[in-house]
Amino acid sequence: MKECPSCNHSNPEGNSFCVNCGTSLVNNAPAPAPTPTEPVAPVAAPLINSNQPIANPEPTIQPISNPEPSVQTPAVAPAPAPAPEEDSNLVPENQVLNSGEKKVTGDKTNKNAVLSLSFSIAGFFISWLLSLAGLSIGLTALNQLKTTNEKGRGLAIAGVVIGGLGVGLVFLGNFLKNGS
Repeated sequence: MKECPSCNHSNPEGNSFCVNCGTSLVNNAPAPAPTPTEPVAPVAAPLINSNQPIANPEPTIQPISNPEPSVQTPAVAPAPAPAPEEDSNLVPENQVLNSGEKKVTGDKTNKNAVLSLSFSIAGFFISWLLSLAGLSIGLTALNQLKTTNEKGRGLAIAGVVIGGLGVGLVFLGNFLKNGS
């Protein structure tokens, strides 16, 4: 146990400063008593004669007494952020294929495949033109899915089949209706 030279408080052995008053325990010499300073009266500025050069007066330095030294605490570093987990099944982002086309990575579904199925189903209830649009968009989606790593191949195939059935049934109905 170290004893503080200022307040005689007992401090643990590893402390550099007194826990009671903050005095440094590294130097065992007693802390010097603060020296009293006399107040300095303000000095009036001399009158300036325009014919004489102005002399720079010497600045007055007064000592500042600090009866209690500040206690320094070590800064604590923040904990490092955890490393992101890597998935070995993912393909590198925007990989270029041998054919020169970009291969987009991700787990998203091709929008045209979803539109194809939606239009094809709606074509049965609203108009055969929507089935034709679903067929066309489905073929476009299948072509896009060859070069991208998106999901939705089954949706696009279903859109093509249902759209083709919708358009085929309309032509079959017209054929049977007219008898030609």
